[in-house]
Amino acid sequence: MANESSSIRARAEERILEAAREVFIADPDAPISAVAHRADVGISALYSRYTSKDELLRKLCSDALSLVISIVEMASADDRDPWTVFADFMKKMVDANTSSLTLARAGKFQPNEDLFTLAGRSNELMVVLFERVRGVLRPGFDVDDLSLIFEQLAAIKWEIQSGLFNCADAI
Repeated sequence: MANESSSIRARAEERILEAAREVFIADPDAPISAVAHRADVGISALYSRYTSKDELLRKLCSDALSLVISIVEMASADDRDPWTVFADFMKKMVDANTSSLTLARAGKFQPNEDLFTLAGRSNELMVVLFERVRGVLRPGFDVDDLSLIFEQLAAIKWEIQSGLFNCADAI
């Protein structure tokens, strides 16, 4: 019975986090009640896990940064040729879509020390990976350019999903 209860709680937690990602990407100023509605949970279930909107946003950002760190670590451990490693890394980062949340929520909540630590670790690992693949990239391409690419792709993805951009019209 306890395992079943834990399983139900875990599924509710995942629904809340997925709903929060979707809601806050679509509308950065959405109230936390919109997350509860989208997750199909009561507001009390949400507040029993997260005491504030900022706490929920910090959790989403922490999860996103942890995912980025994981992807960069996998790429760094990949012993294939640098171009293949870089291409695979880029695909995984675009698929992870962590920049959509960053783009939507930038400056909208107060980060904590844990987030700063994760961001610093992410940046350190990104620099190490970039140094490894630098030789297969165009001259002048810098590690900081990666963030811009991810943010631009996230913005395009958001516009397509929102129906604001039609790929057929762009051709």
